[in-house]
Amino acid sequence: MNRISTEEMRYTSRLAAVYLTDEELEAAKETVEGLLENFAVLEKVNVEGIEPAVHLFPVCGKLREDVVTEKPQGVQEFIVPDTRR
Repeated sequence: MNRISTEEMRYTSRLAAVYLTDEELEAAKETVEGLLENFAVLEKVNVEGIEPAVHLFPVCGKLREDVVTEKPQGVQEFIVPDTRR
């Protein structure tokens, strides 16, 4: 079983700017230990010869040319304000 100490958990939570009570810290610690156990199981899987998958389904993003279709009113005045004053 992968164990994480309370001090490591407290340090990690502070790095993430998540301040937990002692009870919340213990609950989060149990959750993290469960995740570490799952990762330990995955580390044992033989993946030799298996190509990494980027997407499960083919990705066919249709891109369009970026064309301005109309000029909104007042944009020039907003971007470059009158500085003659």
